[in-house]
Amino acid sequence: MKARKVDLRQTVATGGGKAYNPKDTIKAVLFNPQRQLNASGLIEASELWDEIKGEKDEVLLEEVKWQKLVGALEQVKGFGEGDVAFVKGLMAAEEVEVKEEK
Repeated sequence: MKARKVDLRQTVATGGGKAYNPKDTIKAVLFNPQRQLNASGLIEASELWDEIKGEKDEVLLEEVKWQKLVGALEQVKGFGEGDVAFVKGLMAAEEVEVKEEK
């Protein structure tokens, strides 16, 4: 099975030089009002967030879930120079092969 490895470690923002927490940013993206989530979309975002929030340095997301996260990112407007490292890191998350447990 293929998955994407998303880095959740604190990152220094491009330009501004201040550090930010990628998990906080992912949460803000998933639940951003600009996405105009309906009830099922809200549940889907909540389930994805539940999978991410408990992880420390990285999370392995199945390709479909990673695509949902990138799709949420694409719906949000207003990113700035300070968000470049976060956006690039998420969109270029490394693809890895994960052995399924039997």
